[in-house]
Amino acid sequence: MLIGAGTLQASDAVIETAETLGCGVAKALLGKAALPDHLPFVTGSIGLLGTEPTWKMMQDCDTLLMVGSGFPYSEFLPKEDGPVACRSISSRGC
Repeated sequence: MLIGAGTLQASDAVIETAETLGCGVAKALLGKAALPDHLPFVTGSIGLLGTEPTWKMMQDCDTLLMVGSGFPYSEFLPKEDGPVACRSISSRGC
């Protein structure tokens, strides 16, 4: 899961979703404050200043759920030619 600024007021829902899905959570810069880094499923930031666990998670994932983020840097997301299903949830539409 990749979260952004749109999840800043939805921390509990993000935690519940991550625990239910059993997934890791990466954070776009504007969503960094949505979840604390000490949670076991949080891999840290994504992008040029991102963490290695986040990079590995993005390269190895089979499904990406983006919540509250319009993260535009596709080079840090799973490759389009792979078997990855991507879904985006935003109050501004998908």
